[in-house]
Amino acid sequence: MTFLKSDLSGFLVVLLLFSLFSCSGTIDFNGKQYQKVDGDWYQISENGADKFLVEKGTLTIKFVSGSEPDAIRGFEAANGLELIRSTATGWVDYKLDPEIELPQFAKNLQASDLVEQVEIPTVGSY
Repeated sequence: MTFLKSDLSGFLVVLLLFSLFSCSGTIDFNGKQYQKVDGDWYQISENGADKFLVEKGTLTIKFVSGSEPDAIRGFEAANGLELIRSTATGWVDYKLDPEIELPQFAKNLQASDLVEQVEIPTVGSY
């Protein structure tokens, strides 16, 4: 019976540790580190001393020059991107589901041949 209790205790410790690590995460994206803390994502400064809250529900994308408008519209529809504004320099701000795990989502978008660069907006002083 003692053996069973120690096995169960060990299993519970492993399960607890796994839960803790899965609730927090770190993702590297475009040379920046993002960390999830208490359900919110933060961009960590290069020296690790500062962190900037990631703005939920928005993302900025620059498409490859010469991309076909129909291809961009299809990309937007397939990824649930809602246009907020676009600039003359080619950057486009999008609204999206605020519950999306933004760093991983941005990483997935960056892999598209249509996308030149993705930026994750943050809140804070620079």
